[in-house]
Amino acid sequence: MTAQDNAGGSGVASIEYSVDEGAFQPYTGPFSIARQGTTIVRARATDREGNIEDPASSRAIMIDGSSPAVSINSPASRDYLHSDRLQISFGATDSVAGLAAGTLATLDHMAVANGQTIQPFMPSGYTRCRSQRRIVPAIPSRRLSSFE
Repeated sequence: MTAQDNAGGSGVASIEYSVDEGAFQPYTGPFSIARQGTTIVRARATDREGNIEDPASSRAIMIDGSSPAVSINSPASRDYLHSDRLQISFGATDSVAGLAAGTLATLDHMAVANGQTIQPFMPSGYTRCRSQRRIVPAIPSRRLSSFE
């Protein structure tokens, strides 16, 4: 964290921070936050004349180290004719950070949306193909914030 006083001010004497409404403590360098979910970090500076920044600056920091849970409803793992139409149906949840808006998945390396209807891909000369039932959710990246 860094701070600077207004032009013509007395200069910054100290910086303090608090985590999740805890007591302010002196900032001496980087610190760790390991708790899953949202953590609120507040920071404030005091100048050489004793003026304390009010209100303190704050940031919400999200840590999500868990993967979403995915359920596949359709297509079923079975043989399909090349003329079949398959409706993609899946569910996904993430109890910590939630899912990204417009979450897509991939089915056999092809981007698909929930409820989308597709036709199975077939190499020439084949009359049947098999669904691998590999639906992979789009996972939001871990969200990290820093103060400057």
